[in-house]
Amino acid sequence: MTGHATELTLAAGELIQKDLLRTYPNIRYVFPHMCGYAPFIAQRLDLHAGWYLPAGRPAVADQLKLLYYDTANPTPGALEQTIGIVGASQLMIGADYPFETGDSLMNYLTYVGKSGIPADQVTAIESENARCFLRL
Repeated sequence: MTGHATELTLAAGELIQKDLLRTYPNIRYVFPHMCGYAPFIAQRLDLHAGWYLPAGRPAVADQLKLLYYDTANPTPGALEQTIGIVGASQLMIGADYPFETGDSLMNYLTYVGKSGIPADQVTAIESENARCFLRL
């Protein structure tokens, strides 16, 4: 039940801990499901960064802003928290298709617009960010 979210969080953690985001700045990563738990524990990790990151490394929350995320986690609270940590510019609409179909799929595709975030953020997440990421 929690394995997928844990694996996503661990993958992002490895990129950060091994300093790969700064070593290879031209590689762009897109994490599904808003990267598991990573945005939700970033501030806590920053409180204890000295335990696992060498001195002088950027904060975990700042490094998470170098990644991109899809929104296949259709809960407005998770969306708002992720925007608060990484910014709306790093999010792209995600549907979890083909695992989600019918009404459930429609919920994934429409919840961003119904979440109460500002209209410019909705537009960015639903279309503009992907265009920018894909350089269209």
